[in-house]
Amino acid sequence: MQRTAFLTFVVASMISLAGCGGQLGHDSPVQVRLETSTNTVNFANIHVIISPNNGSAVSGNAASDIQAQAWVTTVLSASFKELDFTTSSQQIPYFGYVQNTSGVQEQARLRIFMDGVEKFNQVVTIPATTAAQETTIFRNNLQ
Repeated sequence: MQRTAFLTFVVASMISLAGCGGQLGHDSPVQVRLETSTNTVNFANIHVIISPNNGSAVSGNAASDIQAQAWVTTVLSASFKELDFTTSSQQIPYFGYVQNTSGVQEQARLRIFMDGVEKFNQVVTIPATTAAQETTIFRNNLQ
């Protein structure tokens, strides 16, 4: 009886770790997409940035629509800027920033998909000449 209870506890613990981004979990494909919104003034002045390992927006390891990194695929169009990557336990957490290089406040829509499911969809307001952290991405989830 004790052996059955112990095995049940071990299995439940493994499932819990896998579901919350633990080492037994899986790496997740992520798409971070910045889109124009109805109040976007100049989309060329707004940038999406992903920085691994708690990195800052200006980290040498950060990837953006204007700073390529080997671990990210960039997809650009006139109405969106997208960074595609797969999470890794060696790089978590990732910080997601939106940067405004213009002299006026900007708005844009930030959407994040993880494992093919939309996890974040919000219009963000970015003050002039700032980079604002908008989200934290873990191995299997985000905040």
